[in-house]
Amino acid sequence: MKNNIIIIFVFLCSFLGAKAQSPAQEVTYGSTRNYFIDVTKVTAAAGINTFHWKLVRQDGNPLDKGIVLTYPDDSGSNNDHHNIEISWNGTVGAVYLLEAVLEDKNGCYSERVQLEVTIMPENATLAFTEADDPGNLLTVCSYNGGGEAKYLTVKYTGAKPWDLFYKRVKADGTEEDLNQKNITTDEVTLNISIDDFFVNTEVTDREWKIVLIKAVSTSDAHETTPDVVNERTIVVHPLPVINGGIVMN
Repeated sequence: MKNNIIIIFVFLCSFLGAKAQSPAQEVTYGSTRNYFIDVTKVTAAAGINTFHWKLVRQDGNPLDKGIVLTYPDDSGSNNDHHNIEISWNGTVGAVYLLEAVLEDKNGCYSERVQLEVTIMPENATLAFTEADDPGNLLTVCSYNGGGEAKYLTVKYTGAKPWDLFYKRVKADGTEEDLNQKNITTDEVTLNISIDDFFVNTEVTDREWKIVLIKAVSTSDAHETTPDVVNERTIVVHPLPVINGGIVMN
């Protein structure tokens, strides 16, 4: 009995004491994620006995009943519990601390490693912020080598990092799929006046469109489609042309 008390005490001290640096992750509410310790990077001269896992809320509140931690393939390749699975049905916006401690075959414990996890809403949003001009319109000149800089800003409220997928629809109706990958902020700016994206050689204004398709969380592949207006119209003025070049008087 005395030995058991000592072991429990050591185990608790390992969770409350030293820890490795805590990275951070965001996950979508309702998603199930797999977490593991890479045993090839573990140093344990006596050999690995088992891994002990602990999940708590950072604010000290009790763990949500909807959060389920399981050990997949418990009786097979995961008999040391280096691999766990968590269903994140908890409080949106709450921060959770996932901790792991190694126990070797001598009954010795490692310092803990830790991962900080925030639950993001399942019904995330993806939308343009306010445009520069009224009526969801932006007006630009045709690109002529010194094009003006105008931008569109897209806001996303889901788990980060994330990938944005959108398309450019030319005045003639042809479409080009575009994307930006591994965005780590809530907002991303689209530069709409680059290269030769908008060239109007007609004599009147013509309209291009930028259309949002979806945002995809890279942590759990959760997709978010635009809620409201998913496009912005770009009014492109005709390209001025000097006919005849420079002449000498």
